[in-house]
Amino acid sequence: MTTFFKWFFYPDMEPKERPKPDVILNIKRLGRKEKSTYKPSDMWAQEDDILFLKYCPSKRHRAYHMMSRDTSCRPSEILNLKIKDVVFKLAPNGRQYAEILVNGKPGQQQDARDISERYIGKSNPFIVLASTPDRPGSLFDTIEREKEKECIYHRLKLDYTYGIGKIYSKQEIDKARQSTSFSREYDLQYLGLIGSTFHTKDIDRAVELGKKYNPNRVIVESQKVLGLDPGWGSSAFGVCLLQVANSRIEVLMTEEYERPRYQDMADKVIDIIRGLNRRNIDPDYLDNCKIYVDAANPEFITTLKELVGEQLDGNTFKIKYCIARSTTWT
Repeated sequence: MTTFFKWFFYPDMEPKERPKPDVILNIKRLGRKEKSTYKPSDMWAQEDDILFLKYCPSKRHRAYHMMSRDTSCRPSEILNLKIKDVVFKLAPNGRQYAEILVNGKPGQQQDARDISERYIGKSNPFIVLASTPDRPGSLFDTIEREKEKECIYHRLKLDYTYGIGKIYSKQEIDKARQSTSFSREYDLQYLGLIGSTFHTKDIDRAVELGKKYNPNRVIVESQKVLGLDPGWGSSAFGVCLLQVANSRIEVLMTEEYERPRYQDMADKVIDIIRGLNRRNIDPDYLDNCKIYVDAANPEFITTLKELVGEQLDGNTFKIKYCIARSTTWT
């Protein structure tokens, strides 16, 4: 309230130089009187959780209880979760875990931004927003995507490398890496679709390198890698074609096909292979072109083997399996 009256009576003065108007000189600041009715002893300890889980007959109630304990979410946030908000992942040690993408109160993040920016014209404040990355479409992702001329913020991205030797040591970082949330908490990676595999700096560097060659120039003699991630229903069919040339890995093609027909994609892949070798399917040429397919689609792998003339007795490996069942090929 004091800030408002200073601005109201002295709008032409600098905020720091505005005196307190006479009309509010005798108004005293009231202290907060809220007192919590809860005592530390009212909070459940680990022993209480174990006892509850042991005797609670409902799996649904047990799952809700542990999700609330592990995530510290509000009841409404847990109850509003959808199946798509739960993402299962594998830790480096092979242990499976789940990331839960939670939205807070509706519009809460945008409200915080709107309320803060309303004071720009009133008191010319410094607005500082700081956070770890959340999910695609969140407040910080929205701000990062704004055009330079339109964004009112000076955007800084500081990953853990800026703090080594200043706020934590290399040993502390090595220990923090054991956490499944390290990439998000320390390495500027968003949940879900953005930044879950590659650092943004590496992506930016790859984009710059991509401007230095012509992706339409295929060198027949060069080593090539064709990666396929078949998808027929809710998932798209992914295709990535690379060639090793000029002492670097060049991306020739990255395509995504929504809900394709099985035979159409088989024909598409064969057409790509023909295009790499002057429209011929030469079994010997496949030694120079490695083809990797997600192992979750053995029927498509069999189809490709038949189309390129590869034996199906397991003694040849022109078409390779991606055993990790991942869309990242190395």
